[in-house]
This record gives sequence, C-alpha cells and structure tokens, in this order.
Amino acid sequence: KVSEEELRQAIEDVKKQNHLTQEALVSALQTQGLSLEQYKSQLRDQIERARLLGQEIRSKIQVGEPELRAYYQANPQRFSDEMFQARHIYFSINEKMSEADVNRVKATAASVLQEARSGKDFGQLAQKYSDDQATAKEGGELGTFKKGEIVPEIEHAVEKMKEGEISDLVITPAGFHIINLQKHFMKNVKTFDEAKAEIEELLFREKSEQKFSQWMAELRRGAAIEIK
Repeated sequence: KVSEEELRQAIEDVKKQNHLTQEALVSALQTQGLSLEQYKSQLRDQIERARLLGQEIRSKIQVGEPELRAYYQANPQRFSDEMFQARHIYFSINEKMSEADVNRVKATAASVLQEARSGKDFGQLAQKYSDDQATAKEGGELGTFKKGEIVPEIEHAVEKMKEGEISDLVITPAGFHIINLQKHFMKNVKTFDEAKAEIEELLFREKSEQKFSQWMAELRRGAAIEIK
C-alpha cells in the first residue's frame, strides 16, 4: 500500500519537475478535467504498479560467479587494508609568519630535499632538520598507517609513490614535509570465498537500485505529461 507520505513526495516531485506551485498544479489538472484527489488516485495506482513491477524484476536479477570474481579482482582495496610505512622531515610554518619567513622555510625545505635525493641519509637529515621533535629523534619515522589515519595531503602523496621514493615538498596547513615511503603493502586480505557473500549483496543492491531508478524516472515522466 502507498503511504500518504509517499504520495505527498510524489506530488512534490511532479511540482518540482514542472516548476509548478500548488495552485498552478490544481489549475493544470483542471484543464485535464481532473481534481487533485482524482490525480492522487491515479498517481497511487501508478506507484503501486511500479512497485509490483519492481518486485517482479528484482526477483529475476542474478549475479553470476564470473561477475563476482571480476569485482573482487578489480576492487582489492575493499577487501583488505592498504598500509603504508613512511618517514618524514617536517618544516613548520604558522599563520603569524610573514610571507618572507614562509618563503625562507620553503627554501630550506627545498635545499634539504635536494640533499635527501642526492643520497644523504634520510634519518640523519630528519634528526638534523625536522621540526617534528617526536619523530625527528627516530629518524623521522611515522610508523605504519592506513588510509584515513594521517593528514590527507601526506596520504595523497604516498598513494602515488613507489617504495624507497622521496616525495616532492608536500604542503599541509602546518608546513612543508619531505616524505620517504619505505613500504606499501596490503594487510588483513579477505579471500574471494570470504568476500563472496558481501560482493553478491553489493552487486544485487546496485542492480536493484538502478532498475528502481529507471522505473521511477519513467513514472515521473508519465506523471509530468499528464498535467501539461
């Protein structure tokens, strides 16, 4: 059964789609020889038919094993934790600094970057130059982290790096960073059999929602035509 709230929302959708006020809708319906209540009754029937059709087609949606395996292989990050191990050398800036001061810090960072890329020991450079006292004494070690556990700018940088690579200067609101990616690996990887039910549910839901969206679009187009 179609609830009053569903019917109200359907009416609102029709008004929005046709750029009509409530008064304009009633007037448009009158030109078709319909009262608002008669139109609501028609709309309720259309929604019920669409719902029945949706249930029928959803019952026929199938997701085969080749499709499940293809999704599993194409989306490994969904079924494991993508991990990074990195070091950094940090150069601090703050909002009270003048532009000249910020530029001086940036120039120092760029100079240290050249040293790191020329083969100087990264850990020693971190101990000497890094403003992050907590990590500097450990050679700039950030430890192991996964996505969402570190500032976005550093996360985006390490995603594009190869193991052993040294980044360009990474700018965050807190300053400049030189990143050295040590390891990039996957952890807690689910096997296909472990992930199969999850993938099946996900793909079934996607297909069902896609079909339902198509039915509702057709329903709304039909409703819009009736009041023109």
